[in-house]
Amino acid sequence: MNKITDRSACHDRLLLIFAPKGYARRRIYDVPEGENRIFLSREELMLAEDVELLITCREESYGIFEEKLCEGHPFYFETKGKEKLLLLLTKELSEAEGTVWFTLGDGECCQIGSAYQSRIFYDCCGLVSSCHGRIVSENGDHYACPEHGKEGIYVNERVLSDKRKLQAGDRVDLYGLHMLYLREFLVCTAFSGVMRAALQRRKQDRDTERGRRNGDRKKVGRGTAASCGKGYNPYAITPHRRDARAIDAECGPFPHHGASHDSHGICRKPYDEPG
Repeated sequence: MNKITDRSACHDRLLLIFAPKGYARRRIYDVPEGENRIFLSREELMLAEDVELLITCREESYGIFEEKLCEGHPFYFETKGKEKLLLLLTKELSEAEGTVWFTLGDGECCQIGSAYQSRIFYDCCGLVSSCHGRIVSENGDHYACPEHGKEGIYVNERVLSDKRKLQAGDRVDLYGLHMLYLREFLVCTAFSGVMRAALQRRKQDRDTERGRRNGDRKKVGRGTAASCGKGYNPYAITPHRRDARAIDAECGPFPHHGASHDSHGICRKPYDEPG
């Protein structure tokens, strides 16, 4: 288990490894010059054979088997068994975006994709479609649902090919976006790419907007949407960067016990690992 105790001084990176049926990530240690050998078992990624990757570091640049490995650029690797892997090298962990978490309401459909109307907007190297997947609520349970024909979504490091019921503690990954499901909460961290989360609009906001369309000129209250044009998300927020905070790179972040919530259910305080 890799634990980062001081992210502000950490220049290590993560290598995200995507196979047709499985997913893994490994920490690439920050060294002026050297090698990182990564062993991937066939059971972990559900491959036909074990795979070993050699990551080299020379003058702050990375390479894999004499090919250049760049941050933010997908690298496609073919194993000896002709199985294809997608590799993503993340930015330095000290520069990673902060963590956002919010509530999942009953009967709500949480769209994840590169469309600005998505509740979770995420884009990574052009790999994410406008609606890549959804988390839907049905009869008090939540389900992860991939869009037809979309790749790159994994639940507990296994590819998601059909609708699946989520259990507390399940890990959902969409390329560089890591999501931890905690029943009514969803914790999101972007290791690579750009992520923005939107708050759920309140009934008061919808009523205010409806009144404005009907010619009601009353003053818009604090926290309400004055306009909601096409492609505009009135509650898009930028995750706060966390400095010198603890995060578990294998299992994801954990909510701080003393965190406070606003009226939308969003935690505005950074997170620490309990203990």
